[in-house]
Formats: sequence, C-alpha cells, structure tokens
Amino acid sequence: MGLNLDEVDYRIAKLLHEDGRLPTKHIAASLDISEPTVRSRLRKMMEVGVLKVNASLDLRKVDCAAAFITLKLKAPKTQEVLKSITSLPEVDAVYQTFGEYDLIILATAKDVKGIHLFNEKLAKLDGVEVVKASMILDIPVERRGFSV
Repeated sequence: MGLNLDEVDYRIAKLLHEDGRLPTKHIAASLDISEPTVRSRLRKMMEVGVLKVNASLDLRKVDCAAAFITLKLKAPKTQEVLKSITSLPEVDAVYQTFGEYDLIILATAKDVKGIHLFNEKLAKLDGVEVVKASMILDIPVERRGFSV
C-alpha cells in the first residue's frame, strides 16, 4: 500500500532529513502548521514505510574503505544470492538493477584489503558470474533518500 505525499509531507521529510531529532513542535512552527498535523502525517508516513528516521555515519569522516561492487548473476540465482549477501557485515546497501549488472552493493570495510577479501567472498557465491569493485575516493555530494 502506497501513500500519496503532498508538498507538506515532503517539507516535513526534508526537515527531518536535515535533523532527524527535530521535535514535532519545531517542525510545526517551521511549516506554520499545527503540531497534531505534523504528528499525524509522520505516523502515516512511518506506518506505510515511506519515511524512516535513522542515524547514519558520514563515510567522508570515518576511517574506513568503501566501494561500489557490481555483480552479474546467473539467471535463476538472484534470490539465492540476495539471501546470501544481505546479512554480511560489509554490506551497507544493495540495489537490484536492470542493465549490465544485476546488483550494486555499497560495501565498507576497515581498509582496502577488507574490500578485496569481501570481493573474493562474493566471487565464490553460487550464482555470481562477475564481480567488479570501484573504490570510493571521495563523496562530493550525498543525499539520503530520493528527491522528488
């Protein structure tokens, strides 16, 4: 079940994106709407799952190695590979794609060697045909979520 978001919903989400701990009282004042309206809209967006407020580390400020790893899979094995990789500690995000590669993984490890060992682990999974890694050198722009 989806939820049709309006401009107010997006503005609430944008404020929380900037500060996930912002009190509903401040959101209401910033948007010139009532606090019960803010609470109601937040509850609806969270119940449906379109809004998640959580903490994340800024990879630009953490001493670690990060990479985008692309996987090309053998046709009937996608779900098996997904099950195998989703709980691995190096995996921060997995995107299922259409195109040259089937999955793109955002992975982090203590260092470059950790990323290399993770690549080797992925290459050994049944159903993985090709593994390619691109190390992240810098993150000039990063937005959490999607802009609409």
